[in-house]
Amino acid sequence: MNQRMPLIYVKLYTYQVNPHTHKLKLCDFGSAKMLVKGEPNVSYICSRYYRAPELIFGATEYTTAIDIWSAGCVMAELLLGQVFF
Repeated sequence: MNQRMPLIYVKLYTYQVNPHTHKLKLCDFGSAKMLVKGEPNVSYICSRYYRAPELIFGATEYTTAIDIWSAGCVMAELLLGQVFF
């Protein structure tokens, strides 16, 4: 709809981080799996608008940092009211 979300709602959704553990719980059970260090993964994962740079370049060994990138993209979209990239 190309409308900005009221800032109070952006803050509300952004602050869904546990203040003691700094964990943000994300749900995407369509491609969820346990990451095992040293075990290769597919690089073509996640919607292209939220795909971390290492995945774009074909990395097959990555961490949950790719999820932090995706969360940041979503938060930016909430602020901008449109696709970030």
